[in-house]
Amino acid sequence: MDQNTTYSMIVAQLLDFQRKTMGLKQADFFRASGISQSSWARVNRGISHFTLEEMRAACRVLGVELTKILEEADEASEKLPNQEGIAVLENLKGSENKSLVPTIIAGAALGFLISRLLNK
Repeated sequence: MDQNTTYSMIVAQLLDFQRKTMGLKQADFFRASGISQSSWARVNRGISHFTLEEMRAACRVLGVELTKILEEADEASEKLPNQEGIAVLENLKGSENKSLVPTIIAGAALGFLISRLLNK
């Protein structure tokens, strides 16, 4: 079966890695950033995407530059297809992603692959 991910899912994993590195609890991160747990979960399942405002708020809370996260996401999105065989889906609306959910690689597996690719 083909495996897929989305750019927003990559960004979420990078932000989550930063959150864990800081020792910030998930609930505190959600409260400070204004991102709801349900929105975060939808992004991580590949059925929703981050808004620029959400990414900016998350980066502010984590003390990381948005451009740094996006550069790392770009690097990961280039390496995942070539080195791991995982396609990064582009330009899909959330409703279109729902049919792809069975092929989405997410959560810890995606985080592991991204950290391995970026040597984090």
